[in-house]
Amino acid sequence: MTTARTSRWAAFLCMCMLAAAPAVKAPADTGTAGSFTVVTLPEYRMPYVSLIDLAEKYNVRLSYDPVELSMTAARGNDSLKVTNQCSTALMNGNAVNLMHPGALVQGAMFVPAATFLPLFSTMIPGEISWDEKKKSVMVTGTTYNIEKVSFEAREGGTLIKILLLEPLRFTGEMSGERWLHLTFTDGIINPSGTFAGKPAGLITETLSAQADGRARLSFMLSEPPESYSISKNHETDELLISLRKKRIPSAREAPVITLPDTNFTAPSINRDVWLIDTVVIDPGHGGKDSGAIGPGGTKEKDIVLRVAKELKKVIEERGGMKAVLTRDHDVFISLKRRAEIANAANGKLFISIHCNGHKNKRISGMEVYFLSEAKTENAQRVADMENEAVRYEDNPDYYTSLADIHKKIMFDMMSNVFLKESQEICKLVLDNASATARQENRRVRQAGFYVMLGTQATMPSILFELGYITNPSEEKMLKRVSYQKRIADAVCTSILEFKRFAEKDIISEGR
Repeated sequence: MTTARTSRWAAFLCMCMLAAAPAVKAPADTGTAGSFTVVTLPEYRMPYVSLIDLAEKYNVRLSYDPVELSMTAARGNDSLKVTNQCSTALMNGNAVNLMHPGALVQGAMFVPAATFLPLFSTMIPGEISWDEKKKSVMVTGTTYNIEKVSFEAREGGTLIKILLLEPLRFTGEMSGERWLHLTFTDGIINPSGTFAGKPAGLITETLSAQADGRARLSFMLSEPPESYSISKNHETDELLISLRKKRIPSAREAPVITLPDTNFTAPSINRDVWLIDTVVIDPGHGGKDSGAIGPGGTKEKDIVLRVAKELKKVIEERGGMKAVLTRDHDVFISLKRRAEIANAANGKLFISIHCNGHKNKRISGMEVYFLSEAKTENAQRVADMENEAVRYEDNPDYYTSLADIHKKIMFDMMSNVFLKESQEICKLVLDNASATARQENRRVRQAGFYVMLGTQATMPSILFELGYITNPSEEKMLKRVSYQKRIADAVCTSILEFKRFAEKDIISEGR
């Protein structure tokens, strides 16, 4: 459905909902100011502008309350509520005097232009105001936040650059094997043209759509990619999507296979290489590194060690797998050494266990991370907090150089070997654990953790934050043995589900 049709349909629905509401008298005169409908109401003798027009122009979500006869415009974390025949608006829950009331005119909500537009302007890109001399709505600056999309063909794949004029929440997903979709909440596409230049590299076709307070950019690919990753260039405010080509071995690399004269036999598969038979459990911190500390003095290093030991026990009892602990007592182990232990054990899955902390003691809930560049300030904060363990190590400079190398690898589309698998186990662990513990699910997140830098290319790797030890209620729960066992059991269930998912093709091949 096109943007214009969607906007007209949304306007029609709003008008239908409002039609039965009491309205002011018909306007003395009606006109347009740019793309906005402006009316002068006899009762107030001043210009009013259509809230529906404003919402359509700036891709702002509208909702209607038929009981209060109110309409709320929402974008990002901001909301602005106007009620029929009421001169007080609510801006993010705070009362603001509009001097004149909102009004239902012929089935649509109108707002006083002079006082409402400055409030509305704080929610959107650019600025919008009422010019009394010209009797018109004045729009300055940009009215969009997704400015330009460009493409770079590279030897290993294709780099898509999306220039954003403000931070936006987004999701990325593949549809089938050939379409990549990016959906931006509160995104507004440049109306004069978003795509700069012709598609290049793996990109053969592009589409854009605007509807329901969201913007979608779609890219058709010439072939299924090996993988893709999304990161941000903080210097240019560009969103970077790296599409990696499937690598075809050269003639020199390709194995020489001599076929028998009759009855070709398919090559055998070394199933042991791919079976999930060893789980490496990494209790964070330890020894001189206490980690986060709760208001009651509970130390993160002690809680995570108890949960890790319980997890090792249930994995070996229920799953028939080998479980390896990077530490089994209160000792400090460097982040680099933890990864070395995981690789030496021939681990097939790496789970680092931690407790979160925050200066705001009311924050609670569980989070699970996979290794990638942080998308949010909170994710970066958690990564920075967990990475602080490096200050206890003999060679902290190692991680600075390692992080730089990792960043370069990410941009060269050579990392994230187990990105899909890591995301899958993240979701399983968080969904099962939060449901079992009846704790808030704070979503799967991504950030750069040093402890996973040495494992992310050899096995799926995740970091599980059991909860906020700085929250008094969660601190008490985390200390309970019964609670620790429930969490370990939920994580074990997630690992078994992941094992079935990861091994289904290998097992069927081996039959």
